[in-house]
Amino acid sequence: MVPREVKKLMIEHLKQVRAETARKKADKEIQERIISGRERDEDIDDEVEMFTEYVSDPDVQEMRARAQRRAEAWEGDQRAVHRVSFHGAQHEVGSGSGSGSAVGGAGGTQSR
Repeated sequence: MVPREVKKLMIEHLKQVRAETARKKADKEIQERIISGRERDEDIDDEVEMFTEYVSDPDVQEMRARAQRRAEAWEGDQRAVHRVSFHGAQHEVGSGSGSGSAVGGAGGTQSR
């Protein structure tokens, strides 16, 4: 039979591994979204720039500025989603280590 303390430590370790796996998966998904979004944005920018080479229209500058703002807003949204998913995974790790801190971690924190 496995001692109770060992079981607690094993459970805490598994919680941390799961949280780390979830964080890595979220990071990979965010990177893929950012890369695919940048590729789309670059395609849009290329089209606008090619258009501006051949047409001297004052509205073209505004179109380019709007395309740039959309790209920046999209990247900002992706960063916000990444922060939320990362903090969610971090919260799982914190809650998992908090329940395990009764085994030995809380004593070190309280003595400071």
